[in-house]
Amino acid sequence: MQLLDGVRNEGNRVNTQLTNIERVEVLKGPSSALYGGSALGATVNLIRKKPTPVQTHDFAASAGSWKTGRFAYGAGGRVGSDATLYRFDIGAETKDGYRNNDATRLTVNPSLLWRAGANQVNVFYTFNRDRFAGDAGLPLTDFDFGVALEDNVLNVPRDRNYRTPQDEAKSYDNNIQVQYARPLRNSLGFRNTFSYRRFDDKYFLSEEIYFVPPDTIDRWYLYFYHHRRPVQNVAELTGYFTKGIEQNLVLGYEIQRYHSHSPRPDNDYFQAASINAFDPVETQGPSVLTPDTRASVFTNVTNAVYVQDHLTLAPQIKLLLGGRFDVYRRESHVDPIVNGERMRGPVSEFDAEAFTGRAGLVYQPSRVVEAYGSFANSFKPINLSQPDGSTLDPETGSQLELGGRFHLAQDRIQLNTAVYRILRENVAFRRPAGFYDLAGEVTSRGFELDLQSTLAANARLGAAYGFTDAEFLDYEQSLGTNLRGDTPVFAPRHTFNFWTAYDWNSGLGVNVGARYLGRTFADNANQFEVDGYGVLNLAVRYRRGPFEYALNVNNVTDTEYFTPHLDWAQVYPGDPINVLATVRVRLQ
Repeated sequence: MQLLDGVRNEGNRVNTQLTNIERVEVLKGPSSALYGGSALGATVNLIRKKPTPVQTHDFAASAGSWKTGRFAYGAGGRVGSDATLYRFDIGAETKDGYRNNDATRLTVNPSLLWRAGANQVNVFYTFNRDRFAGDAGLPLTDFDFGVALEDNVLNVPRDRNYRTPQDEAKSYDNNIQVQYARPLRNSLGFRNTFSYRRFDDKYFLSEEIYFVPPDTIDRWYLYFYHHRRPVQNVAELTGYFTKGIEQNLVLGYEIQRYHSHSPRPDNDYFQAASINAFDPVETQGPSVLTPDTRASVFTNVTNAVYVQDHLTLAPQIKLLLGGRFDVYRRESHVDPIVNGERMRGPVSEFDAEAFTGRAGLVYQPSRVVEAYGSFANSFKPINLSQPDGSTLDPETGSQLELGGRFHLAQDRIQLNTAVYRILRENVAFRRPAGFYDLAGEVTSRGFELDLQSTLAANARLGAAYGFTDAEFLDYEQSLGTNLRGDTPVFAPRHTFNFWTAYDWNSGLGVNVGARYLGRTFADNANQFEVDGYGVLNLAVRYRRGPFEYALNVNNVTDTEYFTPHLDWAQVYPGDPINVLATVRVRLQ
């Protein structure tokens, strides 16, 4: 789940640009009681840059491998007086890409803060325009389990892209959020957040490719044009009480209406012209979509009330209790389109109610050690539908987590540990041609270690290791085929990352980072295994006055690696060694 300043960022193919982002928080542990949805495991919270009374200007320009170019400008300050403040950020990016999967991106983000007495209003607006060329990866040549990766990926240059000339994904995203807050008497407060998103997502890519011996690549187009319109309002009453037991209380009500309509032609999934794998000569002419013949429509409405209380039972014991009750209604239909006229099709309705909760206990016997445990469950309506418009059942889940935090060397070293078990039911997995499967039960068990250290004022270090044992408990993929015991795709058993930063008084600084991702499977049936890999990254920077110069070198060792594709017959080659040079100027 992704949050934007603590509010769910709803939509399709959420891919937020970071020009206006101050920092990224990873909220570990279950949070479904407060945010709803499948907020198990971890939640990513994007904190935006806020208006400031200090006049600021910051500029950044970057250039790098594969004709990568980036530009960003930001400014903030007063509008007449301290009562009205502003922030404005704009960013753009263009690149050819290692695999000739060029992209252009633009983001514009104005925001305004207004204070009148105890009242405060924040208005944020975001406009994103993204255009991406296609990349279906490289096809596998053998689907027998146990075939080594180097023998299974087509023996062609790793930057070869078999997309057609007209492959393109384009989206326009308008997102407005209005926040209101004011303190009330007796340590009470009120805040309200209204959000509206208008997201148009056009996708026409030859995203599926298959190798046909001895030398042919078959390609299949997928087309959709989604018009997503989520609107939501979250109202919360907060309270801080110290009589008796110290409490931080949150009472909230959320209403959300998520409307989507997707006009479709008959040929929204069809085969493009084949191409030679080893001597590719493009023969695909302009592909003409037939007129729209139907429109897939759904409207989800969720009403939810929730409460969360953080209690200090004793100086060393803290308790967190939360509960949320959702009333969910979904209406979907496929409307025929005849001679350009759209007629309402048969309506399918689905209603559900669910209570989710969480509880957590923290025990701190000393300033050095904290122990905690938590349990939560979740309810997640699925904003997807089958090509015929039929509804997918909501996903449900639960999580149990136990862990400890250790503050060592006068808190210069922090070590976090956790063991967990997550169980999810009715998990949607994408299949070719826009279809979805529902896995009955998927579980993951594992543990995590996270080390953060400030060795000195100018030296920092971090490292993290994760072990995950994920498997299907029940997934009838087809009649007579149950994937019970198999590992889901994109679920590596081992992950590791490490980073360190050192700064000299002269303004020179160095960063070193490494990450390792263990083996994964390219398909849920575990017919093909993708090797694990490690990547080393370096960065050097120099600050002098308002100027900063930086050079990033990624994949320093030029490691060749692959990542799984959404479709089981393909893999993506990872980027080889590449560089990015940046100049920043900050004025205030």
